[in-house]
Amino acid sequence: MLIRFANTNDYIAIKNIVKESFDFKALKDEFAIYLKERDILLAIKDDKEVACAIYEIIQDIFAGKKVLFVNYLCVKKEFRALGIGKALIKKIKQIACELGVDSIELTCADFRQNSHQFYLANDFSVKKTKVFICESFKNELMGGG
Repeated sequence: MLIRFANTNDYIAIKNIVKESFDFKALKDEFAIYLKERDILLAIKDDKEVACAIYEIIQDIFAGKKVLFVNYLCVKKEFRALGIGKALIKKIKQIACELGVDSIELTCADFRQNSHQFYLANDFSVKKTKVFICESFKNELMGGG
């Protein structure tokens, strides 16, 4: 298996991996712009793009630390449980060391219990935080709520 940095020619493969992994029906055109602003690792097995890790480096000025934040870690369904995700995490850890970051962080939905077990098995711990979402702001601002 090969893990390499993705390039602009890999956009369609990355889009398909993310779509499948998160059961997205469609990804907007803005996804290409989003990808350009992040670093992406692509895992290739038997000449097929099978997994990717999309991440960014964040300077948390309030906590005084540098964080490698994993936006997405995706493995195509038929290639799961083959060590590909573990290899991507290992590469991410190597990059984090090279860049001198203080921590590697990510978020994972509560219902993704298999993912939780995977991260715990790969030396991650759970940070007790809540994510607050406001989706009704447009209604309020437009007089609807």
